[in-house]
Amino acid sequence: MNIENELKLIPTRGITQQQIIEVLKQKGITVKGEGKVIHQEDTYFDDEKGTLEKSGGSFRIRRKGEKTQVTCKIPIESDTRYKQRQELQINVPEEYAENLDMETAIRLIKENFPEIVLPANMRQVVTVINNRNKTDL
Repeated sequence: MNIENELKLIPTRGITQQQIIEVLKQKGITVKGEGKVIHQEDTYFDDEKGTLEKSGGSFRIRRKGEKTQVTCKIPIESDTRYKQRQELQINVPEEYAENLDMETAIRLIKENFPEIVLPANMRQVVTVINNRNKTDL
């Protein structure tokens, strides 16, 4: 189980990723390695009321490269300036990866994290396909 501290920066007006990294370095934040572009497909699930989204949580299937992951993020109380969430994640075994549906994804992650509570009657909400520019700090 991990605690995720996520800082997402969406630059405007021609600010480059390198300029942002330089400012963060000046503030004492350590950059781990070089940035990289990752092609990924994320499919998110929630119920009709958007229960997970409204709580700050999420449930998704992520495909990137040869890897498929199922992730459940649960918001936690935080004294930091950043959103913090508990991240429960598994790598999907190859035999399930190609045709992974929501029910199987839920079963697989609950085998590892039985404490996960998800809304009933979830459905696919959105699939996002992108080339993510990622830098680890």
